[in-house]
Amino acid sequence: MLSTFLLTSTVSRTFAEDSAIEDISQDLTDTVFENVDDSNSDVEIDQSTSISTGSDNTYSDTVLNESTGTFGRVTTQAYPSIGNCGLSVYYPHPSNNNSEEIHTRIESQCKIFPLVSNSVSGKTYRSRWYGWQRVATLKSKTVTLPSSRVQRFRRTVVAKCKAGTLYRYRTEGFGTVSTGVQKFSGAAYEQNDDEIKCVKR
Repeated sequence: MLSTFLLTSTVSRTFAEDSAIEDISQDLTDTVFENVDDSNSDVEIDQSTSISTGSDNTYSDTVLNESTGTFGRVTTQAYPSIGNCGLSVYYPHPSNNNSEEIHTRIESQCKIFPLVSNSVSGKTYRSRWYGWQRVATLKSKTVTLPSSRVQRFRRTVVAKCKAGTLYRYRTEGFGTVSTGVQKFSGAAYEQNDDEIKCVKR
């Protein structure tokens, strides 16, 4: 049995500006908004986040090998640490284009191996007095060949907020890439050190 693990890391602190040409409409469609209104019931929701320090998993999946047309067991390992391969989560920030939204970009890429698929999902939380409260979940989406985005797939988690409110935000990103023979999986997060203000544009 091959031993594998889920890579958990905080990526370098990077702030990604919204691009006027970037279309996040599909990411909005794939996002479940939660706990936008404050209420007492929020206390019971998501007091801990998904990524825990020292996560360790051993597992494999049955996948289609595109080159042979057959199915086989593929062990999932952490993204390779060489060759510009990995999962990046950028700083959560108020959208520069849309009112009352907090955006975080998640990017999964691998340049050293030709990929047949690339999957990305994410969750955004805000700080509350009792811990982190989930406010948005970006459902998993997979791009496959012949898409030009398969080597570098980026998505945006969109969290709704109320203008003028101040919270710290934390976004967790999850990604899996496959060469058709080998799968690599990772998780990373980024969070604000200070509260950020929700803006009405």
